[in-house]
Amino acid sequence: MRARPIVLFLAGLLIGTVLAGIVLGLTGSFGVTAGFAGVWLLVLGVVVRAQPAEPPVGPTVSYGPGEFLVVLRGYDIGQVRALLARIEAARTSTDPALRASVAAEARAAAFTVVMRGWDRGAVDAHLRAAAASLSS
Repeated sequence: MRARPIVLFLAGLLIGTVLAGIVLGLTGSFGVTAGFAGVWLLVLGVVVRAQPAEPPVGPTVSYGPGEFLVVLRGYDIGQVRALLARIEAARTSTDPALRASVAAEARAAAFTVVMRGWDRGAVDAHLRAAAASLSS
C-alpha cells in the first residue's frame, strides 16, 4: 500500500525540522541553515505532490477481445499476433477442418519468451478460450 502524499509531506517536514534543529544547534548560523532546510522541504513537498496517487499499470496492447500487458519477460508479440490473426480468420470461416486445425494449433502454441513481450498468463488464458470457442 502506498503512503498518501500528505503523510509523506508531513514526515519530510518533521524530519527536516529535526535535522535543521540539529544543524542549528551545532553551527549557530541560523539564516543559512534555515534557508537550506526550507529549500529542501519545499523540494520534498513538490516531489511528493508530483507523484501519482496510483502506480502506473504499464502499456497494454489491445487485440480483439484480449488486452495483454507488456511485461519484462513475455511472449514475442509478433508470434502471438500471427496466431491471433489465424484464430480470427478461423472464427469467421465456415470450414470445420480449418477451425479444428487452428484450435489445435492454439492449444499447442509455444512462443519465444523475449524481453518486453506480452504477459504469458494472459495470452495463455486467451488462447485457451479461443480454442474452446473454435471447437464448439
